[in-house]
This record gives sequence, structure tokens and C-alpha cells, in this order.
Amino acid sequence: MNQSSPSSYLPEPVIQSILKLLSPKYAIRASLTSKLWRSAWITSPVFEFEEKSLPFKQADFYDYARRCLAVWSDHCDDRVNMEKLSVYSDVGTDGTFFPRFVELVSIATNRNVKIIELHNCSEDYHSHTILSTDSLWSLISDCKSLDVLSLKSFQLSLAITLPVFSSVKKLELSVVGIDNSSLRYLLSCLPLLEEFVVGFCFDFTELRVSSPKLKSMELSICDDDIPQNVFIDSVNLQSFTYTKAFNAQGLLRFSNCKLLKTLQIERTKISTGNAFDEYLSQIPFLENLKLKSCQINEGVTVQISHSNLKSLVVSGCFRLCKVECNTPNLRYFKYSGGILKLFKFKYCSGLLNAKLELYTGSFDGTEWFWFIRLRNFLEIFRDCEVLSMAVHLEGFPEELRNYDMLPDPFYELKHLKITNSMFPISQQANFFNAFVELFPCVETFSLKAFDCELTIKYDEDRDFNLSWIPFIRASTSDEYDKNFEEMKECIDTIVNLLSWTEENYSEEENCADEYSEMDVEI
Repeated sequence: MNQSSPSSYLPEPVIQSILKLLSPKYAIRASLTSKLWRSAWITSPVFEFEEKSLPFKQADFYDYARRCLAVWSDHCDDRVNMEKLSVYSDVGTDGTFFPRFVELVSIATNRNVKIIELHNCSEDYHSHTILSTDSLWSLISDCKSLDVLSLKSFQLSLAITLPVFSSVKKLELSVVGIDNSSLRYLLSCLPLLEEFVVGFCFDFTELRVSSPKLKSMELSICDDDIPQNVFIDSVNLQSFTYTKAFNAQGLLRFSNCKLLKTLQIERTKISTGNAFDEYLSQIPFLENLKLKSCQINEGVTVQISHSNLKSLVVSGCFRLCKVECNTPNLRYFKYSGGILKLFKFKYCSGLLNAKLELYTGSFDGTEWFWFIRLRNFLEIFRDCEVLSMAVHLEGFPEELRNYDMLPDPFYELKHLKITNSMFPISQQANFFNAFVELFPCVETFSLKAFDCELTIKYDEDRDFNLSWIPFIRASTSDEYDKNFEEMKECIDTIVNLLSWTEENYSEEENCADEYSEMDVEI
């Protein structure tokens, strides 16, 4: 009896989803396995032609793409619309293959395509005007179903007579050369634009965005030689992401952005302490601010002041050492970096959820006294509702053996998790006394080492229960048994240390009741 292949029971939309995950080369091979899979490949409404991933080049590539679209058109009647057309190809430095480019777009627009992505792979695209042809813009403007238009690596020169794109809601320009007037003409033809992405475009010195329906915008500035000034006047703008090369010049100005709630600033050089406040003062109702991978001039005290700000995320900001935060309504704070000096930190007392990921070690000047600076840093979060923390250390400092060097105990800390996969448990056992002395009221304590993970739980009487899971790597059973016994001896040593420590701490009183949590990852 013939057995049907399991793949023959899959519905066509599922097979089409699988084919989308494959490169064109392997999608073609998969389509040859059965009639059902070939039918699913032929009738798929998504087309992604990438010249680099196919053996067909230049004219042969366009012939292949044209045949694929023709086969699809023959098998699907006019009621089936095309979802997406992506073309990644070389149009030629002088636009030799641009008419073939337009031909593919024409087929897609005739089948009510929703997404068009045109990416030029020509090496010298920046020295030639490619997308000035009226035929392409006429096709795009006449397509009433088009929602997304993406252009990459083209040189654009547009006329004031550009037709209106009545349906486009998202525009992406990536590595595109476009002058001021062409930018102005293009935006004026997109009355329904809701999402605008500009990635490292050049040749313009001024970008004015006043699209009335714009809700989201991402802007990346890269030109080091020519200042690129940006002016945003969009009453419905809700989210804005600004990425600026460290040496790039230019201004960013907001006006009439009353609905702008989320601002993200990435890879921007900050030379003065009030640089962020210059942005924030223009956005009165901002609620969420994220600063990522910014470069701070040495010695600068960064000021962040906003009466309405509710969420602040700071990660990977180079040379950020001193901060003043005047944010009385702040309820969420996430920070990743070295231990800061917070001269002022106003937040919504009792409601702040703080998540800290700190990197300590000789590279940031903390050296062995990291825990003293950590203690001082944590003082400012004493009134927050939830505190969770991860501290990445360069190993265990020897000074932890000397109890005279330890700061006051962390009575607030209830949950301590240490992840140190660089070292085996045997090299960490001797430091348990120091950690228990630092955190005497801890309720759960877990340590994940290179070769095992142990968990300690304390009850109300400070009695503890220890459990552990070995991660033993051995090639023979004898080697496994030997490593297991050595590890068990180490665990017994830890139990003895903890038992001795608990006797010394049995008289501790007045431990704070506040909840806090700490993850220490080394």
C-alpha cells in the first residue's frame, strides 16, 4: 500500500509559509518534491527576488523574475492579489536594466500589490540619477492597494509634478541620495503617511516633516561633512527614534508634537550636560525615553529633567559617569553600564520599578572596592517598589576574605542569584562567608557555577535547605565518579560554612521588610 508523505497533509498556506523561510534556491528545490508543493510555490502571493542568491545574473535574472511572475499570473485569476514584491538586483551603473525593473513593478501593481521593496545592488549607484523616471512613479501612484514602499541604494531626483500616492502608509528610504527639494516633493505626495524610516541618506541638508497622519518615525544621520538639520512638526507623531553618527553634525527640532510619547536616542555624541534636556523641553508630554549607545564627553554630568516622564531606559552609554535626574513621575528605570554617581534622582516614591545591570571591574575604575560603590549607589533606590539587579564582575576580589573591608550589610535584600560560569564551585566556596555577611536576611540564594548549580532556601527560623544539580563533564564512568565525589566534598564544605555563619547571625534584629531582588551575573 502506498503511504502518503506527511507533507501532503499540510494545507497550502502552511506550505507557502515554509517556502518563505527558504532562500529562492532551496524553495525551488522544495517545490519539486510534489505537485502540492509546486502548486503552493507557484500560487504564493509573496515574491522576493534576490540576484545575489541566484545563479542568474543581470539580464538572465530579470528573465527569471519575469517568468516566475508570468507563471503565477497564469495560475491565479484576477481575484488573487499579490502581497509583496521585493527585488534586490543590479540595475546597472547607467540604469541599463532599469526598464526591466519597472516591468516587474508594473506586473505587481496590476495585481493590487501591498508591499514593494526595490533595492539596487549597483556599486556606483550614488553617482547616477536612477529613480527620476516618470513611468515608475506613475505606476506606484496609480496602485491604490499599496501600503508600503521601500527604496534602498538609489539616487533620487524628483520633480514638483510628482503624482500623489493616495494609499502609501509606510515609506522607507535607506542609503538613498536625495536633495532637499526632492525630499519635500516626495513627502508632499504622501498624505496618508503613518510611518517614515530614513536610514543613512545623503545629499540633503534639511528635512522638514509635517505629515499630518504621521505616527512613527525612525531617522539615522550619517553624513560627517554636511550638517543635516531635521525639523519635525507632526501633530499625530507618537514615536520617534533618532540615531546620529558620533561625528555627524546638524540640529533636531520638534514643534507641535503634542502626542509624542516615546523618544529613543541612539549613538549620539553628547558634549554638554543639558544636551538631552534640549530635546526634552520641546516634547511636553513625553512619557518614555530610551538612551542607547550614546557617547558622553569625559567629565560631563548628564541632566535629564522632565515632569511627565514615566519610563527611562539607559544602556551602553560610553563614559556616562555622573547623572542628575529630575523626573518626579518616573515609575520605571532600567540601566545597563558602570556604577553611576547619581547626584540627584527624583522618582515616584514607592512606585518605581528599577532594573539595574552593572559592569564592575578594573576597566571602569571600581577595582576591588566595587561592593562599596555598589552600596552607595543602591542607597538612592531604597524607596522603590521593586529592585532587581545583575552585577557582572571580573572574578571574586580577594579583599572579600577580609571582613573589615565590607560595607554595612544589605538588610533589604531577600533574593540573591549569582551566575559565575567562568569558575568551578571549588573556587567559589571560600567566599560564601563574605556574601552571607553582606546579605544576612536573604531568603533564597542560588549560585550557578561552571560545574554545578546550588540553591539555598531559608525558613523563618533561619534554618536552610540546600539542593544542587551537577554539570559534570567526564569521558568515562570512573572519571565521573571521581569528579562527583570532589564536588560533593565541596558542597559539604559550603554547608559547614553556612551552618557556622547562621550561628553568628542568629541574634541579628530589625531586618527591613522591603522587598528587593538581586541577580549577580559574573
